[in-house]
This record gives sequence, structure tokens and C-alpha cells, in this order.
Amino acid sequence: MTSLSKKALTTALVLLLAMPAMADEATKAAMQAKFPGTPITDASPVADFPGLVELVFGKNQIFYTNTEGSRLLIGHIFDPKTNTDLTQQKIESMSVVDWSLLPLKDAITIKKGKGEREIAVFTDPECPYCKKLEEELKLVDNVIIHVFTYPLPMHPQAKPIAESIWCAKDKAKAWTDFTLTGAKPANDGTCAAAQAVSRNLALGEKLGITGTPAIIARNGKMKPGYMPAAQLEIWLNENAKAPNAVMPSKPTIGEKK
Repeated sequence: MTSLSKKALTTALVLLLAMPAMADEATKAAMQAKFPGTPITDASPVADFPGLVELVFGKNQIFYTNTEGSRLLIGHIFDPKTNTDLTQQKIESMSVVDWSLLPLKDAITIKKGKGEREIAVFTDPECPYCKKLEEELKLVDNVIIHVFTYPLPMHPQAKPIAESIWCAKDKAKAWTDFTLTGAKPANDGTCAAAQAVSRNLALGEKLGITGTPAIIARNGKMKPGYMPAAQLEIWLNENAKAPNAVMPSKPTIGEKK
């Protein structure tokens, strides 16, 4: 084979290997033109699913499209053999948080029992599922909970309520009283401490949190949505162990240590 033929073959191989990436970039550009207000940060082919392209919007929102970028598919892909939510698995891998960077001074901290497990919860005082989570957390012991008040725009009263909770003398009690009984603190929400609410909104946006509740474990894994106490116990033991803590092998919900 001549040197010219070798060069041509090498060039052809390089172009062949680059074609999928070029196609993905073209798909990404086509979809970005349709959604100019939201950055599409990645586009990649879905394994074992010819013609389907995975799009990442912002930090951790996943949608799917065809290679032409002419259709948008909203939903999750499952592996039926293992009953694994592959989309959620990818979202969670992209949503890992560096725990050391969480500004815990902007959280309302509640310690239960020895506090050998630790979580941060981004939560909206007017969110129904956040209130359901609080009911479940009543059944969970041996945990430190850092509450980051995160009022969503769909709940116009959530921000002033969160600010009034921050202005209460006992913030942990004020939070628990409101979420469990609806009792509002007797103040107008005007104080320096209430500025934490606005900082939390900026932080949540940076972390890609689009809904509440969002639970972050000590190892940085994020779990969106409400969980019943039994499921929460398992997840806490797998992910939320505080440094140097020794956990029992079979925890009991609400067990006093």
C-alpha cells in the first residue's frame, strides 16, 4: 500500500469515527434553536436504541429526540430485565453534590438522636409532598437534617412564610410547627436572617434543583421527591452515614438510640 493510500485510509477512518459526534452536535444545534431559552449541555446517542439521542438540558434534565431533532420525547427509559430506571440513574449521577460546599449556615438544622446520619433537604413550606415528607421524618431517628427553605414560584405565599420562619427565635420549632400543624410564626418576616431564603434560591438553581422536596445525602447523592419512612431508612443507611459513625445492621424506624 502506498503512503498516499495509507493517508487516505487514515483520513477516512478519522472521519468515520467522528461522524456520530458530528451528528450529535447537529442534533444538539437543531434542538437548541427550538429552545433558545434553555442551554442544552450535551447530546449523545442512546445505547441499544438506534436513532434515539439523549439531550441534557441545563445541569440534569434529560429528554430524548430523533437524530434529525424534529421530535421531542419526554419520559424515562427502563431496563425490563433488571427493572432499572436508566434515565433516573443518569440524572442521579449528574446531580451529585459536593457536601463540603453546602452553606449549612443557611440551613435550619434539626438533630434527632445521635445524628449518625446526615442529610440536607431543599423544601418548600407550601409544597404538599414536602409536608408529607415531614410526616415521614417524624418516624426517623438518629439523623441530622439541614433544612434549606426553597420556596417555588408556583406557591406565592411560600417565600414570606419561609422568611417568617427564619425570623423566629426557635427556627427549628417554627419550621416543624408550620409544616406539621400550619401554625405560622408571629412576625412579619423582616429580619437579617431571612436573607438566607434568597441565597437558598440561588443555590438551588445552581445545583439544578427544579422541584421539592430534594434530599441530598452525606455522600452527595440527590434524591428528588417524597419517600416513605421505610424507604427513607434504607436510603439513609446506604448514603447518609456521617463520618466516623457506626450504623446498626438492621435499623428500626423511630428506634431510639
